Amino acid sequence: MFDFHEPEPPKVYWLDIRAGLSDVDRHEIYANFETARHNFEVWKYDSRVMNAHGYVSLVEMTPDENGKYVVARELGDKQW
Repeated sequence: MFDFHEPEPPKVYWLDIRAGLSDVDRHEIYANFETARHNFEVWKYDSRVMNAHGYVSLVEMTPDENGKYVVARELGDKQW
C-alpha cells in the first residue's frame, strides 16, 4: 500500500540566550533536537547568565503555509 500523506515540514529549534552581556547574548538555530536540547541545558546553568539574572529559552519552530517559520511549541525556558 502507498502512503499518500504529506511529509512533515522540517522543524528547527531556536535557542535564545539573554543576559545583557555582549559575549553571552545570542540566538542559535539547530536542525537537530538533541543538539539544541543539550546546548539549552549547558547555557541554562552558565554562571554568566545566572549572575546577570538572564534567561535561556528553547522553542520548536515549523513553517506556516507561507513558508515563514513560527513557534510551534515551547520546549524550555529558564529565567534567573
